[in-house]
Amino acid sequence: MRVALALALLVKCLDVFCADEVRRELPEQKTWYAVSLPAGYNAKTKYEVFIAMQGSGDTPDNVVKFWRSVLRGRNCIIAAPKPADTRFWNFDESEKAKATLEDLKKTYSIDEKRVNLLGFSAGCAIGFKVIGAYPGTFRVFGGLAHVIHEEMTDDELNPAADKTAVFYSVGAADAKYIEKARKSAERLKTLKFDCSADFPEKVGHTCTLDQVRKLTAFIDGVYAKDAKAAAAQKDAKAPAAK
Repeated sequence: MRVALALALLVKCLDVFCADEVRRELPEQKTWYAVSLPAGYNAKTKYEVFIAMQGSGDTPDNVVKFWRSVLRGRNCIIAAPKPADTRFWNFDESEKAKATLEDLKKTYSIDEKRVNLLGFSAGCAIGFKVIGAYPGTFRVFGGLAHVIHEEMTDDELNPAADKTAVFYSVGAADAKYIEKARKSAERLKTLKFDCSADFPEKVGHTCTLDQVRKLTAFIDGVYAKDAKAAAAQKDAKAPAAK
């Protein structure tokens, strides 16, 4: 089954400075992924990770450049797997996101508590499949400009409900998707996801800097809640003072 892709492409962002940008092969998936390391990458530091799923006709190289340009100030690793066909993400390709992450773990220094998934357009649609297939693998999913595919069941999505927080944003002027997007947001709420749904006015089938700011603020809020919960758990386990 194929996820239909929208015609719009992510903005081309060229000449974005980073320490390194390379391609790495995923032989078992018969594909490769692009990876962008932050400036001053140090193997002794554990880095936040973003795995980004591309939209229609885009390329992994352009995707990592785009996200590097808008995630300014975040000392992170960004990777983007390549679909078999740039016009489509097949639903059986969800393992490419997981395989990309596993290769990153073996190759670079990452913080497994701060691994996130991003998806624009068709990348958003396949992203919902990914978080359902690999619950707990991605702390936050940032889904932009598409919907939960109608053939994806609640049983497929539900395993991620208490494990992956979702920032979901579709422009109110995106005529092709906005009505179904509102229904997708309701599904996420019904399944009790930790979810922020945003439908900005006068925004079409695109990704704006304001959406990215809201996304990163949401991610940082999730990290803060995780830290608070971890501290509370530590305190609960500490022996009582005599």
